[in-house]
Amino acid sequence: FFWGVSVGYIFLMLAQVGGIAHQYGLARELLSESQTAAAVAILPIASIIGRLVGGWIVERSSIRLFALGMIMLQAVSLALLAGGFNAVSLCIGLALFGTSVGNLLMLQPLLIAEAFGVRDYARIFSICNLMSSWGTAAGPALLGIVYTINQEMYGLSYAIAALAGATGFILFLCGGKIKSQSV
Repeated sequence: FFWGVSVGYIFLMLAQVGGIAHQYGLARELLSESQTAAAVAILPIASIIGRLVGGWIVERSSIRLFALGMIMLQAVSLALLAGGFNAVSLCIGLALFGTSVGNLLMLQPLLIAEAFGVRDYARIFSICNLMSSWGTAAGPALLGIVYTINQEMYGLSYAIAALAGATGFILFLCGGKIKSQSV
């Protein structure tokens, strides 16, 4: 479970932070400057609302199933953003992506605590968090490099982010189920 979460979160944070870092440029491909300013506010608002609702859901359901849903939501929303269809799909994609952003950040420490208990939490979470930081650092650079290679268009960058999210989903699944600790 540790390896599934830890390595999975490398890809999830690569997709997430890369997607966040380049949302302004993505929006500018379709919108005016003033419209872009309004559009990029969608993601943080959805993140806050999503995290509040997600916290309520996590108390009442399986944290693993909720995490899988949020991981899938992130991959799907990034794929929608990669499509670059129109302003409406952009705004919907940013809202869905924002919902996953707030929840995935909240879920990593909760998953580790539930799986390994509080006694070993600090040691295990610190290693898991260090590993996910690799994705956090690589995401903006990777999406930027792909943007440059792709004639300064974001479609392929966001498709790669969606693929990274899907890879995180598969790795998380390969980690197996949480075996809760009582301590």
